[in-house]
Amino acid sequence: MVAPPSNSHKAILNIRACLGCGDCIEICPTKAIPELLIGLYSHLLEIDKSKCNGCSECVSICPHNAIKLVEL
Repeated sequence: MVAPPSNSHKAILNIRACLGCGDCIEICPTKAIPELLIGLYSHLLEIDKSKCNGCSECVSICPHNAIKLVEL
């Protein structure tokens, strides 16, 4: 279930769980996840917290549970 956008929550990525499938990139409405997150570069990047609106779309779609929302 997707939560409504929230300014008090932001998505964070567990780089050890991310396999670089790219599902989160496609679904993010604010483009907070850079395209270079896919594959070999996943360990170099993070979700851009300044762009993240806390909607949890990426959390819902991630097949590896590599993304979660945290309260600020």
